[in-house]
Amino acid sequence: MLQKTQVNQDLIDYCYSGEEALQKLKTSQETYKFILIDFNMPVLSGPETTRRIRDLFGGRAQPKIVGLTAHTQKEELDKGVRAGMDYTLTKPLNYKDLISLLE
Repeated sequence: MLQKTQVNQDLIDYCYSGEEALQKLKTSQETYKFILIDFNMPVLSGPETTRRIRDLFGGRAQPKIVGLTAHTQKEELDKGVRAGMDYTLTKPLNYKDLISLLE
């Protein structure tokens, strides 16, 4: 879906687990401004990865974190907010919703 946007593809990193995302954030020289994270990832869940990202950045400028989930129940969406997600989007992902958050 991101390939359809005008976002420079060279500025996008992909990770397949929360653990991989944390490792990349710890070792990268890049400044991440936006993280799209699935609630149900292998190894670490999206909410747990989000908590760890928030701890990792501490007092530094935090990236915007958007959680993606198939769940629509308020209790499930609230897990992301409590973990530190800025927004949650539900699947199937609406292209216009994602673009509005990127702008």
